[in-house]
Amino acid sequence: MYKNILVPIDTSNKALVNHVIPHIESLSKFDDPHIHFLVVIPSYKMFIGLSYGIEKEILTEDNQRLKLAEADLKNEVSKFNLPEDRVHYHAILEAPIDGILTTAEKIHADLIIISSRSPNISTKYLLGSTASAVVRYAETSVLVVR
Repeated sequence: MYKNILVPIDTSNKALVNHVIPHIESLSKFDDPHIHFLVVIPSYKMFIGLSYGIEKEILTEDNQRLKLAEADLKNEVSKFNLPEDRVHYHAILEAPIDGILTTAEKIHADLIIISSRSPNISTKYLLGSTASAVVRYAETSVLVVR
C-alpha cells in the first residue's frame, strides 16, 4: 500500500519520537516500504540578516549543525526495529513545515507520519503548529500520532 513513508523527527523531543515507533514498525511489515526519516533544523539565515563578512562562517556552522542533527537522527532511529536497507536519513536546513512538505514531494511520499504533542486540558482539540500545517498543506496522506 505504501512505498515511501516520510517520518519527520523532532530529536529534541524524545517523547514524540517514542510515540511513532510502534506505528512505523507495524507499517514496515506491510509492503516493505522505504522509510525516510527527516530532521529539519532552521538556518541562522532565517533569524539574522547576513553581511558578506559572516556568511562563510555561518555556512560552515550550518554544515556542522547538519552533521550533528543527522547523527542525532540516526541515534533516535536506532530505537526502531526496521530493516536497514529500507531506511533513509535526511537532514536539511529549512523552516520545519517547508522542509517536511518539500521532502515529501522530493521522495514521492505516499504517507507522512508525524507525531504531535499530547493533548491536555487547554490544547485538547489542537494539533501543534507544525503538525497542523502538514495536515493542511500536504498533497499526500498524513497520519498524526499522539
